[in-house]
Amino acid sequence: MKKLFTLLFLFSAVTIFSQHNLNGKIIGKDNTPIEGVNIYYDGTTISTVSDADGKFSIKYEPNANSILVISSMGYQTEYLSGLDVSKPLNITLKISENELKEVVVNNNNEFTRAQKLKLFREYF
Repeated sequence: MKKLFTLLFLFSAVTIFSQHNLNGKIIGKDNTPIEGVNIYYDGTTISTVSDADGKFSIKYEPNANSILVISSMGYQTEYLSGLDVSKPLNITLKISENELKEVVVNNNNEFTRAQKLKLFREYF
């Protein structure tokens, strides 16, 4: 009987302390996997990075009540909440379209070489 209670205690301890993982895959345009995507819970230090196949696995914290953030350079950041750990996530990231202002480069020398050298020596 004592062995049975010990066995039940160990089984319940393993179940209580077992970690649940949230698995998924991140793809981009044309269903191509994206490598190096940052996946983390907002406001925590729990994070991971997607592999070459776009797959990831991150420890699930049900008590954290945090938002899962998926971000990568060149793509729009995704924010997910209310996740179901029993199903793998399939996330499609959209390309971020940023427009930069134009830059005009002109060859307008306002200083002579001697003046530039003098300024350089003064400040460095």
